[in-house]
Amino acid sequence: MNGIKEFIKNFLRFVPNLIYEISTEGKSSIRLSSVKFSNLDHFLHGTSNVEWWYFTGVLQSPLRKQLIGFEVTFFITRTIFESRILHASITDVEKGTFYNKELVLPFDPLSLFRKSKKMIISALGNRVEFDAISNSFRIKTDQQGLKIELDLKIQDLMKQGKSGIIAMKNEPYDSSHYFSFPNLKTIGNITFKGETLPVSGSTWHDHQWGNFHIKNLQWDWFSLRFDEDDLYIMIFNFRRKDGQTTTGNLYKNSKNIQLKNIRITSKETFKTKDSVEYPLNWRIEIFGSKNSNLLMKFNVLPLIKDQHISSFITHSYWEGICHVKGEITENYAQEGKVLFKKKSLNGTAYVELTGYE
Repeated sequence: MNGIKEFIKNFLRFVPNLIYEISTEGKSSIRLSSVKFSNLDHFLHGTSNVEWWYFTGVLQSPLRKQLIGFEVTFFITRTIFESRILHASITDVEKGTFYNKELVLPFDPLSLFRKSKKMIISALGNRVEFDAISNSFRIKTDQQGLKIELDLKIQDLMKQGKSGIIAMKNEPYDSSHYFSFPNLKTIGNITFKGETLPVSGSTWHDHQWGNFHIKNLQWDWFSLRFDEDDLYIMIFNFRRKDGQTTTGNLYKNSKNIQLKNIRITSKETFKTKDSVEYPLNWRIEIFGSKNSNLLMKFNVLPLIKDQHISSFITHSYWEGICHVKGEITENYAQEGKVLFKKKSLNGTAYVELTGYE
């Protein structure tokens, strides 16, 4: 049965993937110019073939003793039409359950009509808005009883890669603009299985856009969050047939440091009901340079193992809330000033694993 499902899935996405790759050819070889991020960059970039808005949050509720995770992601691909995809998920750690819903629109007719100036992206009424006066986002999604309604206040901007540009396939120009807001102050309500929970907490938001190829693109993505220490780390591990490339950025006290010497190992695997096997329980080591001493080390452990997002049309992936425990192993100085000191760390994370199906 799984073989038949995979055949149908691959058949249905063959044509749109082919059209996308053809439309991207040539564009992907053009060097991206640096962007000085402004409020306009929260919105659509119509000249880019692919664009996405990721929100992954770690929340608390008076109705739960343990943490709650959520993901809301809007994807756009631009070829003949502007196709839109929404993924929404909630992880109820206390009950050990994971809920996710998907909306796929080859074309969204509502996007033709005039919309609010605050509207960033929408898909059949599901939407993300930005208010410049309050410097905040508003998320509102409702997919088959899974509702997420949140207000998210911006605090910090984190430029990923080199000045907000990251190589997506380790090729000179196959790149993406990439900006993060790692600590959005979050409040609102979520509803699933007929239960509404008031929630508050912190959310990480990624916004990427560009003309990069997506065929055979595989990665492991980590966002490590240490709110009490004002320390945030993003790691992208791109897996290719000829090896892998790992890159990342560290944000601390308004300072942004590019990371290039990272080692990731997995201690166990998890197999889903549809036989997709993912690595879990990771150890991450960060070095100052190739020949330097260990700078940081972390253990990243999922709060529940099954946070697999199974899609019938798009690629399936694992995206889940995790706990992080580790330490800064030595003091680190930049421009003669100590940026962080040796200490133990406890925090949370979201991890995304693609290309394992």
